[in-house]
Amino acid sequence: MSRFEMILPQEAGIPESSIRAFLKDVSRAGIELHRLMILRHGKCCCRIVWDPYGEEDFHPVYSFSKSITAAAVGFARQEGLLDLDERIADLFPEYLPENPSGNLLSCRIHHLLTMSCGHETECGDYSENWIRRFFAQPFVYEPGTFFLYNTPGTDILSAIIQKKTGQRVTEYLKPRLFDPLGIQEVKCARLPDAMGTEHGGGGMKMKLEDMAAFTQFMLEDGSWNGRKLLSD
Repeated sequence: MSRFEMILPQEAGIPESSIRAFLKDVSRAGIELHRLMILRHGKCCCRIVWDPYGEEDFHPVYSFSKSITAAAVGFARQEGLLDLDERIADLFPEYLPENPSGNLLSCRIHHLLTMSCGHETECGDYSENWIRRFFAQPFVYEPGTFFLYNTPGTDILSAIIQKKTGQRVTEYLKPRLFDPLGIQEVKCARLPDAMGTEHGGGGMKMKLEDMAAFTQFMLEDGSWNGRKLLSD
């Protein structure tokens, strides 16, 4: 049974012709859609699945994973397990280069959340030493002054959650977020480091409606069915 009431597009204030026009534009552009849900005011006005995919499939969600990892950081902060002003160098002293730069030493958790840790290029090394490689990547800019889309930075957040809570991101979120939203499982690939850190920057797989539920939870500023789960 769906968690979302199904309504007609016009009941949501969306012309059906606009949805059809959108789908035609996507097709003309050669973009391959797999699954689609359109929600408005907490109700679903469009739901389509293209063969051979199914609604119950665990589909790779790639960088959607980043928002889930960020939510885990929010819950950990809410519970007093971490502070966004903590220096990441203090959390991983064993992985620091011999002479860490001042920019590296001043980088804090909130800089990872805002993708402004100071890297000029993204570290693409996902070997077993990827954490050490992340810290070895030059922190060219003062943290907070330069934006770079940074998937490994979110993976460091995943490692921080594991260090702070003793659980991987998906384990930690299960009773706090997934269970209340009716999400039975979120799969996540693990990175090859000694901790087996979950690939929180892009390795998750989810079902279609579970993605929609998480999105609605974020849209409602951390509430679900009127119950506040995560503070503003």
